[in-house]
Amino acid sequence: MKQVGMTIRLDEQLRTDFIEQCRRESIPASVVLREFIKGFVGQKKHKQSVDYSLGEYFSEQVATGKMTLDEAIIAEKRLLQDAEQAETDIINGNGIEATPQLLDDIRKGIYLR
Repeated sequence: MKQVGMTIRLDEQLRTDFIEQCRRESIPASVVLREFIKGFVGQKKHKQSVDYSLGEYFSEQVATGKMTLDEAIIAEKRLLQDAEQAETDIINGNGIEATPQLLDDIRKGIYLR
């Protein structure tokens, strides 16, 4: 795969702090940035895939008469809110430990209220 360069603008102090932290941890700054970018892109692709799957799931529930359209809309909205809150709690370190599998389960409705 062909590799290309990328230029970003940062506050000087932020750059200095970042480089110092990388040195303390003996990790090249480029590795940290590449891993962040890979994770960010992968997370967004995964979220798009899960959101599409949810739409299919709730459409099927309505089509087969297992849910009314209103019930499906409410359930999907609640499910997405719960998943977003779980992600926020994990990012903020609010005492929740979750794996990608748990987040998938939340989005799929396994943990509906």
